[in-house]
Amino acid sequence: MKKDFIVDMQNSYNVYNINDDAGLPNRILEYLKSRIEENRNEIEKIISIFEAKITVNEIIDIIEDEKNKKPISIGKTIVDNSGFMFAQVLEPVRTNSSKSI
Repeated sequence: MKKDFIVDMQNSYNVYNINDDAGLPNRILEYLKSRIEENRNEIEKIISIFEAKITVNEIIDIIEDEKNKKPISIGKTIVDNSGFMFAQVLEPVRTNSSKSI
C-alpha cells in the first residue's frame, strides 16, 4: 500500500511538475498582465463603478514591480524511516504594494 502511494505521489509530482521553478510566479504575473490589458475597457468600467482609487496602468505597474522582485523558493522531498514520502515546496511571500485599491 505504501509503495503504491509513493508511486502515485511521484506520478503527481511529475504530472504537475512541482519543483523549484523560480520562473513560475513571473509567468503567472505575465499571464495576469496580458489578461488585464486584453480586458482593459471592462476593468476600467468596474473601477469606475466602485470608485476605486486605482487605474489599470497602476495595476499593471504593480504587476511589473512584483515581476522584478527576486523570489526565494526552496523545495525538497523527504522520505521518513517508515517509507512515507513528504514533499515540501516553499513559495515566496511577496510584500504588499504601497498602492491601495
